Amino acid sequence: MHPVEPYDDVSGEEIERLHTALAELDKKILANAEDAAAHRQRGVLQGQLGDHIAAIKDFDAAVRIDPSDAESFYNRGMAYIYLRQHAAAVDDFTHAIERNPTHIDAYNNRAGAFYEMGRSQEAMDDANSILSMENTRASAFAIRALAYAQLGDDDSAKSDKDQAQALGFDGRVLEFLIRQEKRQRQAQ
Repeated sequence: MHPVEPYDDVSGEEIERLHTALAELDKKILANAEDAAAHRQRGVLQGQLGDHIAAIKDFDAAVRIDPSDAESFYNRGMAYIYLRQHAAAVDDFTHAIERNPTHIDAYNNRAGAFYEMGRSQEAMDDANSILSMENTRASAFAIRALAYAQLGDDDSAKSDKDQAQALGFDGRVLEFLIRQEKRQRQAQ
């Protein structure tokens, strides 16, 4: 359950547009280094271009300037996800949720990070929080299915897999991941 890598399905024109927008934000930040929104926007562009380290530096600046901005914490968490630094991502998603308790994407990505870290119960807790706000979120059922599989509850994993698939999640991928979890449990 990893985000799409940069440049997947991105045309040369789109990459050129991103670089042009990045140059404009460079000028804006040069004129006012304390513009949190410009740092956040530049961080998003850096991430889209695949430079997650540079993105994190911009999100660092944005949260230093405006520590109440949930989106900067969320976006920095996403950069950490790309770098597979799940603990740092969890911290940032938690900060985003503290600032915006209905930030479903922060819950969703924190649940995925918890799952990747083997923290199944916390992944399920976040999936349940999502489903209490939006009960048709396929990814929440998918994450919860994987967490159930990690815990060895195959019946609940199958039930949530079926629900995720009914809501449009690719059931074949999810079934593969659930089988992989089962094999890992059996190997222990």
